[in-house]
Order: sequence, then structure tokens, then C-alpha cells
Amino acid sequence: MRPQQPEEPAQDGTFSDTADLIATIVDDRTFEDRRPAQVPALVPAGVSARPTMVAHADSVTMSGPERLLFVVDLYDTPGQAARIRLGEAGLMAVHLELANMDFGDFV
Repeated sequence: MRPQQPEEPAQDGTFSDTADLIATIVDDRTFEDRRPAQVPALVPAGVSARPTMVAHADSVTMSGPERLLFVVDLYDTPGQAARIRLGEAGLMAVHLELANMDFGDFV
């Protein structure tokens, strides 16, 4: 995804409720079977100016009916982990990028 400049408010003073996020997709078995505390050190340098989280689709994600992603904090408490619904990952990423919520608010 490409970064987007902040939108100007509409004439009625409202803003759009959509946002583009910068995401890097990594297909690398190095992340497989790692403990959460090991994940921050595996994130390649230069992936983002300040990556906030890793969302890992593992065997639990792919086999479970709820599609729970394994997410690891990279910013507030690096190595803290949780499982979240796939549909909540974007919302979590937005709030972490805006720094109006912390990783702990989701766990």
C-alpha cells in the first residue's frame, strides 16, 4: 500500500473514515515456531519507519473457524502477543499507528 497524505475535511467539517496503511508482507518460515519475544529481532531493518506490530497467519489462523491472527507488539511492549480476529487486524493497526491506543488495549 502506498502512504497517503492526510485528507482535507469536507465542506461540512467531517473527515473520511478510511485510511491507507503501509504494510509489508513477509513470507518467511523464519517466523515459524518462534516465541513472541523472538519476533521483534526478526523484523528486517528498513521495513517501515516505525513498525508497530507483526500479524502472523499460522496454522491456528488457517485451521480455525474464527481465523485468529497471532499478533506481536513491536512498539509498546515488544514481544507481547495476543490472538485477534482477522477482521480486527486493520482496526488494531490503525489505532497503533495513530498512537491513540496501545497494544495492551486489545489484549
